[in-house]
Amino acid sequence: MALSSFHAQTLSSLERRLGALRSGLSVSESALRLEKTGPNNLSEPRGVRWPKILLAQVTNPLMSILLAAFAVSVVFGDLADGTMIAIAILINVSVGFVQEFRAGRALDALRHFLVPVARVRREGRVIDLSADQVVPGDILLFSAGDRVSADARLILSERLEVNESSLTGESLPVEKFVKDLPPDTPMAERLNMVYAGSLVTHGRGEALVVATGMQTEIGKIAELLAKTRDERTPLQEQLGSMSRFLAAFYTLVALGIFVVGLSTGHAFVEMFLIAVALAVAAVPEGLSVAVTVVLAIGMQRMLKRKALVRNLVATETLGSVSVICTDKTGTITEASMKVVTIVTPDGTIDAPEFGTRECGMALARLLETAVLCNDAILDEDEDGQGQGSPTERALLSMAATFGFHKEGLERDYPRMAEVPFSSEYKFMLTAHEIKDDPLLLMKGAVERVLRASTHVLMGNRVRDLTEHQRQDLEERAAVLTQRGLRVLGFAYRPSNITELHIEHAKEMVFVGFLGLRDPVRKTAKSTIEKAARAGIRTVVVTGDHPRTAQAIAEEVGISSGSNHVVTGSEIDAMTQEALTANIKRYHVFARVEPAHKVRIVEAWKAQGETVAMTGDGVNDAPALKAADIGVALGAGTDVAQQAADMVLLDDNLDTIVSAVKEGRVIFENIRKVTLLVLLNGFAEMVLIFLALVFGLPVPLIVAQILFINFVTDGAPAIALTLEPSLERVMSRPPRDRREPLLTARLKGLVFGLATLLDIIPFLLFAWLLSGGVEVAHARTLMFAILSAATFVLVFSIRSYREPLWKSRVFENKTLVGSVVFGFMALLLAIYWPPLQTILDTRSLYLMDWAWLGMMVAVELCLIEGYKGLSFKMLRSAV
Repeated sequence: MALSSFHAQTLSSLERRLGALRSGLSVSESALRLEKTGPNNLSEPRGVRWPKILLAQVTNPLMSILLAAFAVSVVFGDLADGTMIAIAILINVSVGFVQEFRAGRALDALRHFLVPVARVRREGRVIDLSADQVVPGDILLFSAGDRVSADARLILSERLEVNESSLTGESLPVEKFVKDLPPDTPMAERLNMVYAGSLVTHGRGEALVVATGMQTEIGKIAELLAKTRDERTPLQEQLGSMSRFLAAFYTLVALGIFVVGLSTGHAFVEMFLIAVALAVAAVPEGLSVAVTVVLAIGMQRMLKRKALVRNLVATETLGSVSVICTDKTGTITEASMKVVTIVTPDGTIDAPEFGTRECGMALARLLETAVLCNDAILDEDEDGQGQGSPTERALLSMAATFGFHKEGLERDYPRMAEVPFSSEYKFMLTAHEIKDDPLLLMKGAVERVLRASTHVLMGNRVRDLTEHQRQDLEERAAVLTQRGLRVLGFAYRPSNITELHIEHAKEMVFVGFLGLRDPVRKTAKSTIEKAARAGIRTVVVTGDHPRTAQAIAEEVGISSGSNHVVTGSEIDAMTQEALTANIKRYHVFARVEPAHKVRIVEAWKAQGETVAMTGDGVNDAPALKAADIGVALGAGTDVAQQAADMVLLDDNLDTIVSAVKEGRVIFENIRKVTLLVLLNGFAEMVLIFLALVFGLPVPLIVAQILFINFVTDGAPAIALTLEPSLERVMSRPPRDRREPLLTARLKGLVFGLATLLDIIPFLLFAWLLSGGVEVAHARTLMFAILSAATFVLVFSIRSYREPLWKSRVFENKTLVGSVVFGFMALLLAIYWPPLQTILDTRSLYLMDWAWLGMMVAVELCLIEGYKGLSFKMLRSAV
């Protein structure tokens, strides 16, 4: 028997199949079944796994190159260079590890999705036991406030309402009843079933357990989640692509030098060491550190914006997001019920007017009925919280704004009898004792209340309800329903009945109806507009009814018609190719299940989009994992948070858009850092290459190269990560995820400008050596010139869109401070004996500094001239 058919079986058939008794299983039988089926749980969520986090830090592409350079240094006994490289590795791994470990610990603190205890009947006795001991065939008992611990078919339902939003996406609690259903009933409409992980909000029930552990609907989702592969982020792909390009390019250059050297008579060992020196000069050791720092700073900035990033690289991914797939409940709406409009035969009152309008007789009677024909309890000191269904609590909260409070009304008009609400007859009746005017009150579906009414209260008089009035009221209610509101009607009649039955719902006096909804967040529409201006499309993916989802989407500006809505059953009828071809037509995906969400994500990605999926329920987890970046709500389930890359601590869609902005700034800063580091690294390589070609000594030793890359270059590069965010970054469309970190034109900028900048220093180096200057002294001057050039070049890189003199040079105070720090470090490297020994430097004279100043001035002119010539090209490339 398939899991999906439990709702369609008769109870007697299920009991025979499962060998179940209404009195419950015996202790021995339950033990045998537990041994056969295993504990009723899923794989427990793992905590922070530090070995995996640590391994991730040392296996990225740039780190692999750095580790290779370290190995070469150790093999050839170059301890000084090996130490410098080891320090670089330690810095990079430490920063990345600490950031991701802290994020994991913070996520662990959010865990709250637990089902520790279940109540079952065994051998005729009701007992409490650990939920993992529940087995198929058990009789499960639950009441308001309980978490359902297994999938089960109802055998008793007394005004039972269950919140299944974490599983189905349906935002409202669902009333449950005992009844067979057709086999093709969607999961969200299987009203005779309760599912593991759902929350009982009202009433009580008993059910026959049909599935436990991995066989439950949650188990199916967990299995789907395990099969969904993790996606590499755009930045990981781009860094990998760039690293492969650099590795291939530098390998070819090094091999070329090696072959040329051997062919001209140089010794094998000599040429091997020179090739290694070239590789060390070219490999951007500082880039991995700088990128890690950029991402770590972005992670902290996002945390201040209430976005907890679990994965370091994911901080940048949001910058390329082009589609946000969001569940409406919690992100777009407030995840609560509120009355938004009241309609009486005398007129309409909308929410802003609540409490300000004078109460006529019809409105007063409607408010009394809403309070008295109501089982909820409202704690007015806790913003509408209390006991009972969200709908009934919303009625009490609304009535309180008019001065109608439950405690006072129930004292004056005590309840004598009731007929509980049922989805079968869709209304509730209560009888109240009033001294001179005992009343029968009715609340329920508008069409059912109108059908039971023969009169209407208009003004201060009770009148006959004409057919024309009935049609008019039905049409007005239909308008609210089309807007996605839940509509309830109210009626009353004088009566001295003390024993109520369904048949007493007749000859009622209709007093009006009202519409409730899960209200839209105040910032939702402006947030979606902001995203649209940034070229980001927002679509709704929900388990709610299509009409409800469409109404919310239209209110916040996402869609403008039913032709933009597609349901889960319609998706089932499509092939994946058809869904991909039509995906851009749809703005709202309603009545969707977990497998649909994964297909939706895959369809958008097949169109070349970078997809962010938001969600809070267990049912969202597979799609969160399949998306380029999964965004879970802080108030959501632990399963969703574990599958996501980022957790919203305030459950606000605006936080996602703010994080997108931060992600774009991060990418801009990474690109600037990459330009700076690669340009400097290639400049070092060109300088060494020219010296070898012309038979001169190597202008820089490995230790000097590493000092430049990590200290004099590293400090300004890291300071670039703190470049302020600009509003215009959100006025551009998202970048294509296939766009490389360095475009072809930017590669030309790096390699062309580096070659140009190194010709003059090389000529100076050759001239000094020809004049008898000591090699170590000439090397020190080259070391100083390359370091000082960075102090100027960094300001040109940060303002690559405009000339240096038009930019606000001192805007980034950290950058200015890093340049000062780098210059002080350079002085120490040149004049402090301990560093002189490690770096093999010599003290420079005044004339040397004059040469340095002239070189830097010439290079600055060349850089700004190059920028001026290529400005248009840069603007189109970056």
